[in-house]
Amino acid sequence: MQEVRRPSDLECAFYGGLFDATGSLRVSLNHGRFWQARVAIRHRASAARLREVYGGALAASGWEVKRYGAVACFLQDILPYVIEKHSLIEAVLARFSSRASVGDGAVLVADLARLRRVAVDGACLPQAGSRRCSWDGCTRAACSRGLCGRHYQQARLSGTLAVRRRRAARSFSYRRVPTQRELAYAGGFFDGCGSVRFVATRPQVAFARSHGGSLLHLWSIYGGSLSLRRNVERQQLIWRLTAREASIAFLRDVLPFVVEKREEVARVLAEFSPSKREEGSAADHPDEGRSDADLGTCT
Repeated sequence: MQEVRRPSDLECAFYGGLFDATGSLRVSLNHGRFWQARVAIRHRASAARLREVYGGALAASGWEVKRYGAVACFLQDILPYVIEKHSLIEAVLARFSSRASVGDGAVLVADLARLRRVAVDGACLPQAGSRRCSWDGCTRAACSRGLCGRHYQQARLSGTLAVRRRRAARSFSYRRVPTQRELAYAGGFFDGCGSVRFVATRPQVAFARSHGGSLLHLWSIYGGSLSLRRNVERQQLIWRLTAREASIAFLRDVLPFVVEKREEVARVLAEFSPSKREEGSAADHPDEGRSDADLGTCT
């Protein structure tokens, strides 16, 4: 039997995020006597690396493996890191380790189907902060600059609201500092199902999942906005990073781990590098930094 070379912890965390995003696990009975499991990951960029480590075969959409030893080894490696499919992997490994009889096949199939149908519940969404509008006597929730939408517009039109300098650098702080394994997981998860796009010249990171575990985990680190999409066949949880600094921080964190979207992430970070930002600020404010002699004097 070919020896399986164990990957590092960061590689396992990356594969865990990738499996949560694009992986599948199927169990069936072979000739009514033996258990057979199949693991597949729809990610062409990592298919060759997965085959090198665990064996298996290259498919049109990615990588798959059926040999029991390789399947069990792969599942055990990623089990400490997966979030969405953690219960699914635990159920399969428990049934395989206990050598369940053929008669338990229907029970196992039913359990796996139930675990796959985990729907996003509105109750799982974290409650918004209790910050209220700072306007005297207003009890509405604050949405911008510590004011509700009505009083924000009123203050802006009256001129009492200080306008920030355009392209002013804003600071970003984590809700909690992530570990390297969490960053590797985020890289695999983003490589599998994440997206980055430009909205009003700002990069925005977005995910949409029918299982909310991974998105809640990322929200606990980076913040952002969570919303439910109900006008689809399966209710989805959407997580977005709309602030420029938060999106750049996330992309900078996952850059060392992503494979398929590495060029895209590197291009976005290069576009919003500090030097580019300074050039943009100079273009927006051409008179800044010039002396009175350069500007001339009025007589």
